[in-house]
Amino acid sequence: MITVTGSAKQRITSDYAVWDVSVTSQNASAAKAAEELAGWTAALRSFLLSHAIQPGELTVQPVSTQTVTAASNGYTNQVTGYQLTRSFEVRSGRVQAVADVAESSSQLLAQGIPLSAQPLQYVYTKLASLRPTLLEAATKDAQRRAEVLVGATGGTLGGLRGVNVGVFQV
Repeated sequence: MITVTGSAKQRITSDYAVWDVSVTSQNASAAKAAEELAGWTAALRSFLLSHAIQPGELTVQPVSTQTVTAASNGYTNQVTGYQLTRSFEVRSGRVQAVADVAESSSQLLAQGIPLSAQPLQYVYTKLASLRPTLLEAATKDAQRRAEVLVGATGGTLGGLRGVNVGVFQV
């Protein structure tokens, strides 16, 4: 009895992109931080929509707030300001459009908008339909390897006794 491992590879192209971006305002006054954030939110939303992002591809999260504190007299924390953040998520099957807008987002920084952007995430959504084809190719590869090993010793390959499908790596 011999045990062999088969392998199969296939190049795939992402068919979906996810990009997370946010703006944050910090000010001693909660009202001033909210006003500043509202302006930046409007500018970011306008930028995304004017750069081919469709409204259905954009999710805008509610404002998250955090108080900023500092130690006073070494004992108690005193509120010194407020930090407000608005997060945006772009999800689309139009991968190049999302990549293009992410690439041009530095224009917002040049306008003084304190943008915080995550790296673009590339996704392949059809992996489940691709897996059977790759498993078949890996199985045929394992059979060829077994034939070579057995043939090199002058033996013959018998019937299959078992299959173990291991890790499927992407």
